[in-house]
Amino acid sequence: MNSATVWTVMWEQADIWRILFALVCGIVVGAVYFQSLRWSVNRIHTFKHKWSVFGGIAIFRIALFFAILVLAAHKNIILLLVYLAAFFLTKIVIIWHEKHGLIQDKSKDKNGNV
Repeated sequence: MNSATVWTVMWEQADIWRILFALVCGIVVGAVYFQSLRWSVNRIHTFKHKWSVFGGIAIFRIALFFAILVLAAHKNIILLLVYLAAFFLTKIVIIWHEKHGLIQDKSKDKNGNV
């Protein structure tokens, strides 16, 4: 079986609802992943056992990423690529939004005036 045939078979097995499912899962997991990362970094100083909380949240993020990846991909490379693309595009959007927000915050003084 040549590589063109493998890609054709994978594409035929990837129904449109599975592609949409992988896309939505990638976006949701990306948003949850990076928002929980921000939360844990911003709140780490408030916990008594800082490293155990940070480590536990990190394990949660990794488990969430791979568990949903396995559920969404169904051993199909097309679905896996859609999931990963949606995850990383969500990351790019969040980082862009954060940079844009930081630039606006720096241009204001303490009273909120520009």
